[in-house]
Amino acid sequence: MDQSAAVDEIVVDLSHANAVERALGNLSAADRTKLHLSPRPPERRARDERLGLALLEIEYVEGFEPTSPAPVRAILKHIRDEFRAKYRWSPTMGRNRVLSHVGAGNHADDAAGGTSYIQGGGLLPTSYIQGGAKAASYIQGGGGGFPQSVNSMPKSVARPTAGRGVQVAVLDTPIFPNEAIAGGYLASKDSRLMPNKRGHFYLAGHSTFVTGLIAAKAPGAAIQVHGVLHPSNAGAKVWDVAVAMTSLIGTGTDVLNLSMGCFTSDDEPPLVLMRAVDALTPDVVIVAAAGNYRGLKNRNGKPISARPFWPGALDNVVAVGGLAQNGRLATFSPDYPWVDLYAHAKDLTSTYIQGTVTFPDPPATGASDWPPKSAQFDVAATWSGTSFAAGTVSGAIAARTVPGRRPAGRALQEILLDADSDITRHP
Repeated sequence: MDQSAAVDEIVVDLSHANAVERALGNLSAADRTKLHLSPRPPERRARDERLGLALLEIEYVEGFEPTSPAPVRAILKHIRDEFRAKYRWSPTMGRNRVLSHVGAGNHADDAAGGTSYIQGGGLLPTSYIQGGAKAASYIQGGGGGFPQSVNSMPKSVARPTAGRGVQVAVLDTPIFPNEAIAGGYLASKDSRLMPNKRGHFYLAGHSTFVTGLIAAKAPGAAIQVHGVLHPSNAGAKVWDVAVAMTSLIGTGTDVLNLSMGCFTSDDEPPLVLMRAVDALTPDVVIVAAAGNYRGLKNRNGKPISARPFWPGALDNVVAVGGLAQNGRLATFSPDYPWVDLYAHAKDLTSTYIQGTVTFPDPPATGASDWPPKSAQFDVAATWSGTSFAAGTVSGAIAARTVPGRRPAGRALQEILLDADSDITRHP
């Protein structure tokens, strides 16, 4: 395809993919003009048998730059209408969703540029929630505010054998080899964040922080880290994340931690994430962040209304909201019916990048609490966000799971029945 032309991606049920490709290829010249489509046929970029989906790339005419999800929605509607007119039926398909930042939207330049993310945290003073516009869709992980360096980890109170034999998967950024959790996790070469004299962007430490929280609760668990989010911006295409999820099928994974999430412009669940969740459950307990967007405003200055946050809002996913140190709802945490559990999410301490960490430039209006351009971190950091509440819950479930005797689902129920647990159904 012409690299100068804008593209969009749609996902289609594998059994319907050929029919949709033919329909797109057979559009009349008038329909292509109306839909701003190039005469080039759609290109099948990927297929995944476990998801039961194909990923199709469609190209717009040169010079047309979509600035909202409206063009691809119009294309999908046109194809559906054609099928309904002929067969009183339409194929299962949808956008490779334009997804947004979990908690506080994107950085200001992202919002202006239209790039969309699915993100697991973020409480930046310059943040926005946005529906996005570009063809590329992202899934992103982050944390609330900025991490701050501390000199030591809190003393563990967990039994060293807690979680023995349990497998926990963490889909996140690559993990930094922090000495405090050495030997406590497994990660391929591509999923490791190596030391860098120039430093790492602060979001790159997200996985290390989450993994430390899980290990603190379940030091005996086998934690497998999959670095699906890019360390430079904690982002990845949502299709790639879903494929990584389904790669866990048959691996013996008990708990999957997804400290990430997304909005959709129509508030409907993304087809790709629905398929991935359905493929994994009920064998795997999936724990996801609830987001950090309560009380924030969008880039037009309007308060963010109650919205479902995916995959947390899916029925088979445990969505985790955040509590402040006093046990009350954290100011940034949503409190909606689809949020299943709440755990501490404010000023948590965990493992982090060791060495130089860089931060974004402050907003033009200034911010008194903005960190310096770079800072040195030792063993640990404090950070806030429902990303980290999710990690705590994943660790607690793993700690109570006993392979062959007490599955992760039952361990979750025991936590809910434990009056002394710091994890609760209601803030």
